[in-house]
Amino acid sequence: MSVSVPSCIDDKRGSTILTMAVTLGNIQSRLPILRVQCPRCDRYGKYRVATLIEKHGADYKLAELAGELAKGCDRIPPDAFARCSPYFPDLVEWHRDRA
Repeated sequence: MSVSVPSCIDDKRGSTILTMAVTLGNIQSRLPILRVQCPRCDRYGKYRVATLIEKHGADYKLAELAGELAKGCDRIPPDAFARCSPYFPDLVEWHRDRA
């Protein structure tokens, strides 16, 4: 079985953007632990990918997971312009190593 590997582009601000959806199933064999960080609220943590798959399924997109985590942020007031913006540093590092 072949697994699609996401490609990246750089936006005008110098940020790297994944150009296709990455799912929990895509990273399961490569990253048993998924680290999460947010540069805006300084929240960070780790999740076992197997546990996330049990809860959400292998087809659950990391973008959806990031959105769910952002909704639960209590460090930024709900009326603030800037909102929580979690990302997955291991995924970025893994992709850069492959390039």
